[in-house]
Amino acid sequence: MPSRKTAEEVVQEERSRLLAKTTTKGFSNFSGVRITSTGKRFSIKDGILWNLLDENDRYCGQAAVYSNYELIL
Repeated sequence: MPSRKTAEEVVQEERSRLLAKTTTKGFSNFSGVRITSTGKRFSIKDGILWNLLDENDRYCGQAAVYSNYELIL
């Protein structure tokens, strides 16, 4: 599922700012509510977002990791 579809409409602008900040800074810490591919909502705490670079240090995209999350019922 494209990551842009994992954020609710009301936080799309916040998500865009986070991605732009990460592009400039190289990484960012984040928390927030996201949506699974099956439509379930969950809260992420203490996530890390970083830029992916190739072997020539060219920007290729971004990746995220988190282990602290909670389903929202």
